[in-house]
Amino acid sequence: MENLHILSAPEQVAEHLRRGISEGLFGEWMTGEGVLSRDLGLDAKIIGRALRLLEEEGLLENLGPRRRRRIVVEGPVRIGRGGPLRIAMFGGAAGHRKSHFLGDLPYRLSAAGHQAFYAKHSTVELGTNLRRLERMVNESNADAWIVFAGTRELIEWFANHHKPVISVWGRHHDLRIASAEPDRAAAYAELTRNLVSLGHQRIVLMARHGQRLPSPGPNEQAFLDELARHSIPVGKYNLPDWEETKQGYHVKLQEVLKFTPPTAIIVDDTTLFSATLQFLNHQGLRVPQDISLAYTEYDQGLDWSSPTVSHIRWDRELLIRRVLRWAKRISEGKADIKPYSCPTEFVRGGTIGPARGK
Repeated sequence: MENLHILSAPEQVAEHLRRGISEGLFGEWMTGEGVLSRDLGLDAKIIGRALRLLEEEGLLENLGPRRRRRIVVEGPVRIGRGGPLRIAMFGGAAGHRKSHFLGDLPYRLSAAGHQAFYAKHSTVELGTNLRRLERMVNESNADAWIVFAGTRELIEWFANHHKPVISVWGRHHDLRIASAEPDRAAAYAELTRNLVSLGHQRIVLMARHGQRLPSPGPNEQAFLDELARHSIPVGKYNLPDWEETKQGYHVKLQEVLKFTPPTAIIVDDTTLFSATLQFLNHQGLRVPQDISLAYTEYDQGLDWSSPTVSHIRWDRELLIRRVLRWAKRISEGKADIKPYSCPTEFVRGGTIGPARGK
């Protein structure tokens, strides 16, 4: 038997207001605390706590003192659904499915009573084909979606179609949807500073399509900005474009090394890191003696590497808990479009060293 949860007075008021929002009783603006307190016959402190609960859900936007809160959820709010969800996990290539994070998440969702399954296609397969995306979503019979490392176009589609969705790592910034990501921008900048301090001037960041187009993402921009702060010319050389296939990636690496060989390469994906390390070995280049190599993700396999890999680390459990909280709220019929980011740190390892000749 499940534990009985008695709603507090603010939670009861929040549920009452949530239903009113879903029924369109308030329009674009939430009624003020004083009026609600008078109409409901409740203490203003209770009303204030209830409104803050709705703010934390992302259902209301607080515009400051003496101003009414704006209702920010567009489309219907799912109220009182109850029961488990069918959750589709929509990610990148097969490597994403085998990551430590995804390996834990399906089990944790199932343990919470939900049915988690992988979408028919990956984000790499669909690219920016929104017609295929819509067809896949309509055929999936999923109640909610988890999108991993989604492009701006894909995530905007979910936001515009009012699908219950949470974006993990993707280009969701400034969109009114739930999200979970490591806050890596500062760590990108610290990694870049470390390389510059070691004499590196030619630094290349190999990022996937969705992280660099249509414009650099926050992490990639932090990398470029840090280079500029050290008076290093910034351009396509530092964040090159490449065809997102195995052959396309190797062709780009050959091109980069042939014309203006970098002294350091940063890669932002598990698959790309392994491919880059193998490529450098075949070229007879030693890490870090000939070229420094850093990784902006974290995988438990790194703990077995010697020398230790320079990487960015964070607590994945925090992201998993965020997704579980989101699933719980959606299953209860509550709105959740709250952004979430967890802290990160740059871990300097043995794969970076002084630039050759320094």
